[in-house]
Amino acid sequence: MANLYCALDAGTVSTCMLCATRDEENGTRALLRRARVTDLGEGVDASGSLLPQAIGRTVDCIADYLAQARKLAREQGLSLVSCLTATSAARDASNSRDLTARLEELGLKPQVIAGTDEAALGLLGVTGDFMGTTVEVCDIGGGSTELSCGSRDAQGRLVQLGAVSLNIGARRVCERFLACPDDEPCDPAAVRRARDFARSVFDAHLSQQANLPETLACVGGTATTLVAVLAELDPYDSDFVHLRQTDRDALHDLTERLLCMSTLERRGLVGLQPKRAHVIHAGALILDELVETGGWPGFVTSESNSLFGVVECMHAQAVGIQPPLSWNPQMLRG
Repeated sequence: MANLYCALDAGTVSTCMLCATRDEENGTRALLRRARVTDLGEGVDASGSLLPQAIGRTVDCIADYLAQARKLAREQGLSLVSCLTATSAARDASNSRDLTARLEELGLKPQVIAGTDEAALGLLGVTGDFMGTTVEVCDIGGGSTELSCGSRDAQGRLVQLGAVSLNIGARRVCERFLACPDDEPCDPAAVRRARDFARSVFDAHLSQQANLPETLACVGGTATTLVAVLAELDPYDSDFVHLRQTDRDALHDLTERLLCMSTLERRGLVGLQPKRAHVIHAGALILDELVETGGWPGFVTSESNSLFGVVECMHAQAVGIQPPLSWNPQMLRG
């Protein structure tokens, strides 16, 4: 029986799922994708701990996702194989074991993965759409931003040139610099401090990277949401967003617009999930500063995120072929 791979991720802002099949001829074929704002990282930057209610929201979401994946596997006549990763908030929190213990009760084998592994998985996912082209991949999360650089060779093997996880993310920047009442826009002085912080983080990293690739490819909820807001997508259209080009001026103008709005005003934007209204302006600021610091003319958005990389690693382990990365997924069958 063929496998249905279920890749789950407990992120700082969103909890995500990709259910897909994979074979060597057709690659990864997504059958079901889900993303829900669960705010696992609520308060972690200040307190260093996961809140019980944030853990509860995330565990409930993952339990629901697993039920959907099992139903899909039965309907498709496939054997379910699941893998769960947790990222920045779980890495930073002193009580991440409280989260993983709850997830183990669901039968899962949760892995709190290193930032560099998260970056490499993102690169693995994206480069399948850019065969033979070296790309810089950016994933702006809630607590961290992963940058990786590489390509696929003629045989489709990953050529990894670098991967780093930087402690700058949308929720982290919000809590440090841009916290304000829901009915007020951000303080301009705070915005300047946030921009200075982001610029210093990216300058320190990119200045060490010779010959930046021409293409900046962005994955994750920040980039896809910005494209959706620019195009006023309602409902969200993954096919439209995937490989969509956004130029630097359009990004900067949208960032300034978001920063001048209150959270309540942002909630009314077409293309924006209301639950992202409290962090999207910070994510936009981070991406705006990255594009400016790296000198890119803009960015291209990819829907082939790190979960696609996880599925590729799961498939390699399941069928016994050469793994694309040194990272090994912990998998649950059934």
